[in-house]
Amino acid sequence: MNKKCYLKILALEDSPMDAELIVECLNENYEAEIKMDVVAKERDFVSALSSRKYDVILADFMLPDFNGFAALTHVKRICPNIPFICVSGFIGEETAVELLKQGATDYVSKDKLGRLVHSIERALKESKENEQNEKMAMELLETNVYLKNSLASFQQLTEAVINTIALIVEKRDPYTAGHQERVSKLACAIAVEIGYDTSFVEGIRIAGLLHDIGKIAIPIEILCKPGQLSEDEFRLIKIHPKVSYEVLKEIEFNRPIADIVLGHHERLDGSGYPNGLKGDAISIDTRILSVADVVEAMVSYRPYRPALGLNCALAEINKNSGNYYDKVVVDTCTRLCSNGNFKF
Repeated sequence: MNKKCYLKILALEDSPMDAELIVECLNENYEAEIKMDVVAKERDFVSALSSRKYDVILADFMLPDFNGFAALTHVKRICPNIPFICVSGFIGEETAVELLKQGATDYVSKDKLGRLVHSIERALKESKENEQNEKMAMELLETNVYLKNSLASFQQLTEAVINTIALIVEKRDPYTAGHQERVSKLACAIAVEIGYDTSFVEGIRIAGLLHDIGKIAIPIEILCKPGQLSEDEFRLIKIHPKVSYEVLKEIEFNRPIADIVLGHHERLDGSGYPNGLKGDAISIDTRILSVADVVEAMVSYRPYRPALGLNCALAEINKNSGNYYDKVVVDTCTRLCSNGNFKF
């Protein structure tokens, strides 16, 4: 790491001894010069957030007059782009996951302060990337004002926005880089083979490219976890279709992209998520996207397992054809992949 002048930290901590331990840990292991303001009261915390600029916030969970959830609420209201890391005694997995769901950057136990330097470095890197992405998005939106009267230019801009959004997901989860593009290509091939028109296929293409945008709300430690997810972690993963829907619902497309994306983990028998839809309640474009998503995921490497291969993927969708997956879509996908007309 390159030498910095200062790393400015606001610490919410009511134990002077613990505050000293944090400073000592950072001074020993961090190459930046540390400047840390320590407060313990809610009013002092709010005042510091409002009057000074910090690089990162370290917050104990239990304070004399409020807790980590209240502190996080203040941060999201006053300075939402500053990384918020909970540094506390053991608070339980459920509480830690809830903090992450509400927007905390990370949780570090006080008996494992050695993780703090890595956590801060990752948080600052992610914060910088988010800032760059927001700047890029703002520039694209500003450009849109000048180009909205030109259809060709508007289409180019829309494509750039779609690609930028897809890139944000890949930066967050490098293990699935290219997943959305490959899903999009397979879904389009299935739609063309079935006989849908150009407008329908274009909708499938865009939905495929954006279907996992909701993973920007999932902590990177969970996305890249090499082992089996806990129930709480899997519940958190399952929110990503709804987050994708919320991100996309206000954008005008020729097809209902937000709705297609929302349902890509639904199953015909009602066992899917997030809404447990059954049968005809699941649109055909969503059914196509679901099959393409399953096949691509199974043929690709994941942190928790090796690639399973195309034969295994086709066996899975055929075993559950008519139960989880649409039979026409499954038959079409199997035919395309088996006769060599489609390759990843």
